[in-house]
Amino acid sequence: MSSILKVDSIENTSGGGPVVKAYAFRATLHRAVDWTTGGGTGNAVVFDNHSTNGAFNSGFDLSNLATTGLVYFPVNGIYRISASFLTNTTNSAGSTYMCVCKNVTDASNGQPANVLQNDYTYNVANTHNLVTLNTICEGLTTDYFCIVKQDTMKYWSNGTNQASANWGYNQLTCELIGSAQ
Repeated sequence: MSSILKVDSIENTSGGGPVVKAYAFRATLHRAVDWTTGGGTGNAVVFDNHSTNGAFNSGFDLSNLATTGLVYFPVNGIYRISASFLTNTTNSAGSTYMCVCKNVTDASNGQPANVLQNDYTYNVANTHNLVTLNTICEGLTTDYFCIVKQDTMKYWSNGTNQASANWGYNQLTCELIGSAQ
């Protein structure tokens, strides 16, 4: 038996607009300068802060983000995933290789269903380079995603103190943007 609920509007009884459950988070990474590995499962990057200094979590289980780097989708839907990092000025010339991956922790196979986006940008020696990732995907509650670091480049950080200035580098965001049809 199925039923259909039809309403003209949903109203917040305490005033304001409709009440909508938000699924979103912003996490940051704080490490020593010149970090070179993701630190998580496979090549996944771990993020150590999702609750202070501008980081937040609404609706995700981020209990493994600081250890494995894996994030499971809380509900079935369409999600936007974004990340940014800054290479350090101590690198030789070379290319960045950071990826948004779904259900894998190594991007070397390049499968389109698993490697959703990569940043493979040439980095001039001894200069900073902003690495950015931004994509959307369908996520089921049985799926996970992670940011994967496939390169050997040295990345910038301002130390392990979560209150230290980081200028928005080394961050991961994810938000539910719609339901899957």
